[in-house]
Amino acid sequence: IEEIFWDENAGCYMDASDWDSSTRTQITNALFLLYTDPSPARNLSAQMSILDRTITPPMRAGYMNFYVTEGLARQGKYTEVLDRIREYWGGMIDRGATTFWETFQPDSPEGSLPERPWSLCHEYCAGPVYTLPARIAGIRALEPGFTRLEIAPHPVDLDWIKSNVPTPLGTVSLTCNKTTDGNVYMDIEIQI
Repeated sequence: IEEIFWDENAGCYMDASDWDSSTRTQITNALFLLYTDPSPARNLSAQMSILDRTITPPMRAGYMNFYVTEGLARQGKYTEVLDRIREYWGGMIDRGATTFWETFQPDSPEGSLPERPWSLCHEYCAGPVYTLPARIAGIRALEPGFTRLEIAPHPVDLDWIKSNVPTPLGTVSLTCNKTTDGNVYMDIEIQI
């Protein structure tokens, strides 16, 4: 499948197997990073196609941006994950959102709403509700029901993280502080 969809000239995956197609999007490249194991060269190139807007246009749909952040997280690109959350979902907040909009253009003028009457309260676009605790705070289930879990925070440029994750067995709480010398201190509490 990788050989069919890889476009050597563009250095990224195509949305369709038709070689005449010129459509290349962030979501297609993110899905390849999330669900396949491309060669190292193609992996880096696919990452660049997500991060460089001259290669692929930015994603407007919050639902699809979730898969973009997950694809980047799978590659260990936590700074880029947090940057995407700040730009996309933080951009909604900067424009007055109190809910997750179905679609958003980060380069839209301040105070503007999406140009079409999309949903302004769309549950499928709540990606940061999962991504921040699971990828940035790093609290993830390794087995169903959190019978085994991983706590591996990625504070990147944050000075602190505080996260509470409810599980069937109780709440997992993490407080993570980064000192000025770069050391990270964690306080973990698991209520069972």
